[in-house]
Amino acid sequence: MIVTTNRHASQREIVPATKSLARVSSIGARSFLLEAPGDFDLIAQRRIWALSQTVKDWADLAENIPGMTNLLVIFKETPEDPDAVVARLLEAWENAR
Repeated sequence: MIVTTNRHASQREIVPATKSLARVSSIGARSFLLEAPGDFDLIAQRRIWALSQTVKDWADLAENIPGMTNLLVIFKETPEDPDAVVARLLEAWENAR
């Protein structure tokens, strides 16, 4: 489920986490936080690192900051379509190995 976002909300959940799906939240207008589903484990952490390597080459990305089980991505500009950003992040998460 993708919910329309308010670009000026401080933090808003866009996609809730499920057992197999990561959670994506907007953090301000240009930042999104992807959180790995489930409990912390080394597999999830390695997948976050792989995702970080994938997104670092996105031309519209200003910065990405990996955490233990999450990745914060900060875009250069406020995305025109936040739902497209969420879909792009979730697709990259699904392909990260």
